[in-house]
Amino acid sequence: MILVAGEALIDLVGDDPDGGYRAVVGGSPANVAVGTARLGVPTRMLARIGSDRFGRRIRDHLSNNGVDLTWAVTASEPTSLAVATLDAAGRADYAFYLTGTADWQWTAAEIPAIEPAVVAVHAGSLALGMLPGSDVLEALLRDTTVTTSIDLNLRPSILRERESERVRVERQIRLADIVKASDEDLAWLYPGRPIDDVLGSWLTAGIGCAVVTLGGSGSVVSTPLGIIRYPAEAVTVVDTVGAGDAYTAGLLGALHMRGALGDRPAQRLAALDLDAWRDIVAYATRVASITCGRRGADPPTAAELAALGFGGTGPAPAGRDSIRIRPASAGEAVQLGELALRSKAHWGYDEAFLEACRADLTFEPGEVLPRRIHVAEQAGRILGFYSLDGTPPDGELGNLWVEPAAIGTGLGRRLWDHVTAQAATLGFTALRIDADPHAEGFYRAMGAVRVGETPSSSIPGRMLPLMTVRLSG
Repeated sequence: MILVAGEALIDLVGDDPDGGYRAVVGGSPANVAVGTARLGVPTRMLARIGSDRFGRRIRDHLSNNGVDLTWAVTASEPTSLAVATLDAAGRADYAFYLTGTADWQWTAAEIPAIEPAVVAVHAGSLALGMLPGSDVLEALLRDTTVTTSIDLNLRPSILRERESERVRVERQIRLADIVKASDEDLAWLYPGRPIDDVLGSWLTAGIGCAVVTLGGSGSVVSTPLGIIRYPAEAVTVVDTVGAGDAYTAGLLGALHMRGALGDRPAQRLAALDLDAWRDIVAYATRVASITCGRRGADPPTAAELAALGFGGTGPAPAGRDSIRIRPASAGEAVQLGELALRSKAHWGYDEAFLEACRADLTFEPGEVLPRRIHVAEQAGRILGFYSLDGTPPDGELGNLWVEPAAIGTGLGRRLWDHVTAQAATLGFTALRIDADPHAEGFYRAMGAVRVGETPSSSIPGRMLPLMTVRLSG
């Protein structure tokens, strides 16, 4: 689960030809939360939301888009307002009405203990710069042990003078593993300083991934393996409201689906190869470009992206045609159990946890045929496998594991496509999935839905996401 912390406000958008304004839910963090939730990533919003009419509208919008509001605070202060005026190119200029409003009044007592299910905390943008609450959110980032992400999204008209803001930003980015900014942010913060120079200083400060969006010129992304310069996609721009937030959502969503968020954040980001980073940037770019082609902050869903060939885990692996999926043999049972444990360990579980899971991930030779286990093989090496359990019409996806080195290459999706096609052919109409919490985002992106919780058979007291997918024959 990704936790998004920051403002959720109302944008009054001046795009009415008659001079009127349209009230829509906004705020960079709120837009990011909606974006990741639409991509199938479990998302919870940590926000102070007013109890006025605008506040109720914000809650409805977030809830209707699948954002978990368990930790949202019902504030007595009124809702913050931003008046957005669009120019001929669809770019928005903002005027803010923030005095005494809900988003900036955080107290330490309102910050909950972070649950183990949270693999990343994303914070921004005004809420990290507006006192008194900014100090509380900064402490949240400082105390977080999983991946942390910040979007600067600076608004000079409401911030302190430049030098004070530079000091604040440079202090806060040292708490982050991922930082996103726009070229406009950097032009104001560091006048005349080249973008590559800024990115270099950020990497020196320990940031694993730094992104600068360049509007119609694409983005520059600094990774542990070097800099990626990625062009913008050609799109008929309706407006750019929420485009940067959509990019952030796409970036976090793609990283989540690859297992690159969680504890040991630096190692997770460093484990991605340059091709994986390019796929991640391409995905974020596509999410942003679709949003630019729509009115307002309206990011795409996972299903829309999948229809365009973007599943969130990147394109098919190199040498795809050399990978074949075939029935497993009884003699491969021990090998399959070892692969499953390696795949499980990718999520950062400790040795005691993995040992508790060993019995459930051990396969006997006599199980292979009745459980319909299939393996994905390349050049004689097994890279992943699944099991299709049960009797039609209702079955279970008992296992779907991929070698850690192949995670993020599209192999998981290929195994998914194979098992669902196989199940439909055999007469199954639905599959149950007892999902690892870290894999829930992947299954959501594949079209599965969460229907409840189910107890782990390995760890007493641990609850797992219970999911299901309907099949069409």
